[in-house]
Amino acid sequence: MVFDTARAASTRALCKVLLPFWCGLIYAYRYFLILEIEAVKLAIQRAHEEELITLEKFAKKIHSTSLEEYQEKDYDLEFHVCIAEATHNQAMLEIIKQLMNLLKELRQKALIDKQYFKKSCEEHISIVNAIRNRNASLASELMYKHISGIKEAVLSNELL
Repeated sequence: MVFDTARAASTRALCKVLLPFWCGLIYAYRYFLILEIEAVKLAIQRAHEEELITLEKFAKKIHSTSLEEYQEKDYDLEFHVCIAEATHNQAMLEIIKQLMNLLKELRQKALIDKQYFKKSCEEHISIVNAIRNRNASLASELMYKHISGIKEAVLSNELL
């Protein structure tokens, strides 16, 4: 019985330390999800032709890269920044950069799974195609699924 009491006390102490951290990540993830959906909608309204071409080329480039290069150069960050830049909204761009950096460890854990990496690259292309076709509802839906996939990949691999 003493062991169980000590273990319970230890678990409670650990939860007091980790809970604020995990709650912070959960809220950051939620904000990121909301902002990314709004970013694709705004990019559809404001992106110039050159930005659409850049997005298309970049999505194709990362689709043909290795997982190692993708992680090393943080192409995921660069992809989401390209979309944010196409919004022509500096505040949105800066917040997305900050959230991407805050969630970097979570994103990298999701990318440990090579199947998820491949799926993520394909999703990038689909999102860019929806932006190119000015289809806000499809782009929003695809971005939602894409960002939600990070959480699913991490949880399914028990990497938290």
